[in-house]
Amino acid sequence: MAYGEGDAVLCEEYRNKALEAYETFKKCHLGNELMREDLVAASAYLDHAQLCDPSQPQQLLQILEDVNRAYKLASMDVDVVQSCAFRYLQLFEKIDQLKKVAIANVSDGVQEIEAIPQRAVECLKFLMDRDYNPEVNGRALSVLLKKLGNKSEYAILKSVTSRR
Repeated sequence: MAYGEGDAVLCEEYRNKALEAYETFKKCHLGNELMREDLVAASAYLDHAQLCDPSQPQQLLQILEDVNRAYKLASMDVDVVQSCAFRYLQLFEKIDQLKKVAIANVSDGVQEIEAIPQRAVECLKFLMDRDYNPEVNGRALSVLLKKLGNKSEYAILKSVTSRR
């Protein structure tokens, strides 16, 4: 066995164990959400999204579902919201691919997909309002607002950040 081959095998073994554990968690958690804010569950959904392969079109929809659940459960936790924001930004880059998958599956997910840029903006604004990592989040928000052609919100962001 060449150097590094065992690492790949071991990595895949632990990845599979993590996916099994996630499936167990999901069976227990879905339908039993007792708290509005559940940071452990939110982290589990984000971790699962990390295990999914974004180069696989079907898994992109799973990533979106996981990030949406994590965002819903995050409430006011800035660390989780920031993770969600950047996952939404990654999904935004693949939005056309996501739409094709949803249409091919005759899925109701097209509305969820179209909400990706707005959710990213929402997350980043939340973080900026709380002055959480403003250099990174402000830059990400400004790039996104420019891509979306939202000149008025970009101007507001520019004036707010220039006063800091």
